[in-house]
Order: sequence, then C-alpha cells, then structure tokens
Amino acid sequence: MGIEIITSKLNLSPSQKQSVTRFVNKNCSYYYFLNFICMTNGNVKNAIKLYHFDMDIRNIILKQSLNFELQMKKKLIAGIYKIDYNFQWDNANYYTNHFNFQKNGKSKLDKMVSDSFKRIRLMNYTDINRNRNERMLYATSLGTYIMLYNNLLDIYRTPFIENVYPISVNSLDISKRFDYFKKYLESIQLTRNRCAHSNHVLNKRFTDKISRIYLDNFNEECKRFNKFERTLYFLYISTDSSEQYKKDILKCLKKYDDCLDYCIRKNIFKPNIIMRIQDYWKK
Repeated sequence: MGIEIITSKLNLSPSQKQSVTRFVNKNCSYYYFLNFICMTNGNVKNAIKLYHFDMDIRNIILKQSLNFELQMKKKLIAGIYKIDYNFQWDNANYYTNHFNFQKNGKSKLDKMVSDSFKRIRLMNYTDINRNRNERMLYATSLGTYIMLYNNLLDIYRTPFIENVYPISVNSLDISKRFDYFKKYLESIQLTRNRCAHSNHVLNKRFTDKISRIYLDNFNEECKRFNKFERTLYFLYISTDSSEQYKKDILKCLKKYDDCLDYCIRKNIFKPNIIMRIQDYWKK
C-alpha cells in the first residue's frame, strides 16, 4: 500500500497527495509519515516540518543519552573502587541474593557475565582480563547496566549515588535515592531506545509510557515539568556535556518555533514536548 495508508485517514487534494508522495519517496514510508500528517490534519507543509523537528530532536537526545551512559558507567566503577579496589564484576559476593538465584542451573549474574564476554570478544580485545571491570561495563547495554546497578549491594552503590544524584535530595533516605535514580535510568533507557530506533518522539503513546514511571521533583523550579521534560532535564544535570546539549535543544526549538507554535494553538499537541523546558533554560 502507498498513499492509501494516508488517504484512508484524511481527505487530501491531488496537489497534497503529490507533495506527500514526493516527500515520502525521498525520506521515509507512508506509514511513518502518517503520524505527522494526522497531527496537522492534512497540512503537508507543517507535517514535513514536524517530521524534521522530530528527527532533529531525537538525534540531540540520542547523542546526550550516549554521553550519559558512558559517564554513568565510568562513575559507577569509580564509586565502587572507593569501597573495594579489588572489586570483580563477575564475583557473586558483590550482588544481591536475587541476582545470584539459580534457575535451570544459571543465575542472572551468570547470564550477564556470558553476554558481556561475548560483547567484549566482538570488540577484538587481545587481552580480555586486562582492565576487565571497565571493559565489562563499557561492553554492556544500558539495560544490562541498569540490571547491574539494581542488584549491586547498597554499600557499593552509595558513593556512586551520592556523586551523581545529590540535587535537592540530600535529605532523602539513601534507599529512596537508589530507587529514584533507578526510575531515571529506566526513563532514559526508554527515551534512548525510542530515539535510536527512529520511533516518533512526538507521540502520545510514548509520553504515556514515560508518565507511568515515577520521577520525583528533585528541583523545586521544575515541578511544572512533565515526566518527559524531567527526563531531558536529568540528562542535562547529570553529564559534563550539558551546556552543548542545552544549546542544541534551544537551537532546534527556535528553528521550528513557528510550526510548534501553530500546533499548540491548534491544539494538535499540548505544550508538553519540551516547551516548558525551553522557557526555563532561557531565564
């Protein structure tokens, strides 16, 4: 199916059909473009702008998410070494009983070790045992990193969490900070995967998924942010490359300002796609 995917939802004029066909043939599929053309109720010009905005903002978020992932891996191992410099990532003594529980002769830790060694070998390291803790962490996916973080004994997570998550929560019990950071990791993983696999950020189902994850108000001034905005803001405060990330987002929002303003005025989507974060950063 071609243009019928779109015309089954919207009544388009012959010229609009031609414009959509030309754009889709050069850029994406009709099915992928359907989200944007429906959001603008058949306004092809604004649908194309939304397509490019969605792509640009995804690339910015993805780049920052990768920076976040690398820095969190580095900070986790540095925090562990403050407690025990002899730490070995594949040693069961550093993890919870749940992580070590044997099912069908294999624990979650065993699976993590096996998967990580496969990744390390794919990287063509000649000496797998050299700097093996660092190599394991950098070889793991973000999902595996989250699993590892969740199952480390608290004593090894404490220096790390005090370093990366101190903002306005120092009065909180450390166990709550562990849990809050886990939620941010999950929301960042969801956002990163969405961006990496070219799925729409401008999509209600996606923002609904984010909204199911509890994210605390770590900053009094950010209480009005929705869950997606809080996720983006947490990426901002948690990495050393934050200023460039901020500049890139503001530049992107300015570039598509007329289109986004039109969509908000027409109630195509609420001003919750990082619009409030723009006002906050402009202060």
